Amino acid sequence: MYAEDPKGPYVLKNGRMLRGKGKKTYRLVGREGIDNDGDGRYSEDPPGGVDLNRNFPQGFKARRSFEGFRGPKPLSEPETKAVVDFVTAKRNISYFFDYHNAAKTFFYWVDPAALKDRQLFDELASRVEQSLDYAPKALTHDGVGLSIAWAYGRLGLFAGIVELEAQRGDAKSYLEEAWEGKAFIAPKPFEHPTLGPILIGNDYRKLVKRNPHPKDIPWLAERNFSWLRKEMGNLPKLEILEPCITKVEDGLRVTGIIHNKGALPTDSEKAIERARAWPVRVVAKGAELVGVQEFGTLGPKEKKAFALHLKNPGEDVELVFSHPRAGMVELTVRKPRSRTIAIRRKYEILEGYATPDKAVLADNEYFKQGKSQVGEKGPAFKLTHDKKKLRIAVLLAEWRDRRHVWSRKTFEQLFFAKEGYRKETAVGQALYGSVRDFYREMSFGALEIEGRVFDWVELPGHYAEYRDASFGSPIVSDRMLAAVKARFGMDSLEGYDGYVFVWAGNAVRRTSALWPMRIKPKQLPGKVAFKMGELHHGELTPIGVPCHEMGHCFGVSDKYGLGATPFPLGPWCLMGKGTHGAPPSGRHRPFHLCAWCKMVIGWLEPAVIDASKEQSLALRPITYDKGECFKILLKPDGSEYLLLENRRREGAFTDLPSAGLVVLKVGPNDRPAYPQTRVQLLPAHGKAAVRRGIVPQQQRVAWPQKGKTCLVMGRVVLSELRIVDDVLYFKAGPVR
Repeated sequence: MYAEDPKGPYVLKNGRMLRGKGKKTYRLVGREGIDNDGDGRYSEDPPGGVDLNRNFPQGFKARRSFEGFRGPKPLSEPETKAVVDFVTAKRNISYFFDYHNAAKTFFYWVDPAALKDRQLFDELASRVEQSLDYAPKALTHDGVGLSIAWAYGRLGLFAGIVELEAQRGDAKSYLEEAWEGKAFIAPKPFEHPTLGPILIGNDYRKLVKRNPHPKDIPWLAERNFSWLRKEMGNLPKLEILEPCITKVEDGLRVTGIIHNKGALPTDSEKAIERARAWPVRVVAKGAELVGVQEFGTLGPKEKKAFALHLKNPGEDVELVFSHPRAGMVELTVRKPRSRTIAIRRKYEILEGYATPDKAVLADNEYFKQGKSQVGEKGPAFKLTHDKKKLRIAVLLAEWRDRRHVWSRKTFEQLFFAKEGYRKETAVGQALYGSVRDFYREMSFGALEIEGRVFDWVELPGHYAEYRDASFGSPIVSDRMLAAVKARFGMDSLEGYDGYVFVWAGNAVRRTSALWPMRIKPKQLPGKVAFKMGELHHGELTPIGVPCHEMGHCFGVSDKYGLGATPFPLGPWCLMGKGTHGAPPSGRHRPFHLCAWCKMVIGWLEPAVIDASKEQSLALRPITYDKGECFKILLKPDGSEYLLLENRRREGAFTDLPSAGLVVLKVGPNDRPAYPQTRVQLLPAHGKAAVRRGIVPQQQRVAWPQKGKTCLVMGRVVLSELRIVDDVLYFKAGPVR
């Protein structure tokens, strides 16, 4: 509000009130309003306006003259009471952020006595400044009813006020350009009840001064959400490191480390002071937990060792570590058991249907009596050998500060035992046969695996040196080879087809040298080698990893990750996600190689069918015989085809997500360096992978499914798909 005054410093020029001299001058009276209490000040007492960020309990009675009206008492307003009730009732809140506008500042309230908390607050503010360019501002007053002072002072939550920016770049030019001349209020005449004739205006609208232009809101929201999403990675989070499960006289002993991998503690100093902290706890399901059950507060990145005694363990035992803010992590102590279904050998085939050994085979310039005359025309990996027997050397190594749990004899059973699906470990962990058993079943008895397990040797240095080495470091294999040769002789490792490097303890993390993977030691040129931990989540390592890695002995590459297609094989191939098997046996009972891998290796001899003439065909389960598979030509030269196998829940397939016809689409061979990318699984549900290598809706992959009894691919149709007594029946012919 401007009143005319001969001595006033303002003049009206070009629609704006500016400082200067002129015939008519004005003085600034104040902001628009009335002097309702006669104190000579205008609009300092807004009617009924309560500043919600002065209505919280912390410091409410102090500094009554502080800006804004705070309300008659703390939490007098329903909005502030709702916030307090909600936050107080939730134990899982770590951060409390209050968004305001428009100072482009990050305010945080600190207690000078809580030095550790102050350091964490400063680090948080520094991250905000780096991500958002909002100036950090620490507040040390008594709270004055601020929300963040209450959140930290009463509950111990790490809290901050994020004052958003109202505009980008220069404020004046932004207001003029972005709002296209609609931001400024020009002075206009007004008859004031006490001041008389005045001019009101000469200011930017509050809306545009304190808020971004609508077109900038998505940018501002995405920018702040991106920071929040990044900040979530700093929240406290529990994980279990180096678990080890061993049998004792009256139960089980479980040792390991409970780790808070977050940048925030599970509870702040203030939370502990205010009795708002909760300890990290552990409970046992399926056993009696003796001794320690609480671990107190875990600071940022802090680790605490534990040794737990479980008495009278049942069939399924789980340890559950939890904290309201740091989450929950479970350690399964004993794997659930599931009986292996025996492989069926006798089938009665319905009249009018031909099995692969009786079907009419393709007979053209490329194929005669089902066998290729010019080699595989579709994609195929280079077969590195066709041996009937593989000799494997298993090397075991430990450190003076990290000793092994399982003996050499245990690994002899794990790799080479001939007892079949009948073993379990000393802690009741179910086993489903050895690596040898698995390959004999998968190869129809064509491959025998034998070898030697070298006893444990001690590696130089400390465990941490190897743990902290990088993913690609050869430190494990190089030093293990040297230690084994030093103990057993320089020629002790000669004459093996594959080498397995096993270290004492669990796998660590994917960036560490102690991560299971295929390797290529310089001392073993042309040989397949891989490394793995002695333990997997505290128990004896399952056979899934060695079975998968030994698949590389034949030249086949991985089919997950960069090797995956839009329709990946997932668990339907050992070189995909078949390593993991499926619940309940999981990695202890991996799934076979797919029909394509078996065919290229030579373990499977599919009947080659030319679908230009219709046939009624029957297909027994793939485990029945090496010839129990159909190769349906999509192109006469064999460069593209379908591979059909019938999988029944039996043997290694006992836990298969869905049983029935598995259809692979193979070819064309336009990426010979990566042939696995041209082998696709055609699921009955027809949905492509959302994530690389992950097959969706695994229970609906195998054919037929409800409403899915016909498959059309190019000029070929597979129709009337049905399963009777585990046998798949269908018609194969041309599309009409």
